[in-house]
Amino acid sequence: MNIINSMEAQEVFITHQLPTGTAFGVRVDNGEAVFINSKLAKKHSVVEEQVLTLTLIQNNKADTPWQAIGCLLYTSDAADDMQCVD
Repeated sequence: MNIINSMEAQEVFITHQLPTGTAFGVRVDNGEAVFINSKLAKKHSVVEEQVLTLTLIQNNKADTPWQAIGCLLYTSDAADDMQCVD
């Protein structure tokens, strides 16, 4: 499978973050688990109970079927809520 064809931009709710910086979340659209490595989490100041639009690829692990590989601009009604530009 071509990785580029399997990438998806999806909203992810950050559920928890480990002391190592690694974070986990769930896709807002279907509730499937997402793994966010510590480098990406640190780069974008990921915190628990935050919603981010992340670029996802399929992961080979049953407990976390998605892995974040990037972060897109998240916009809302308030300009100060803008976060995360890769």
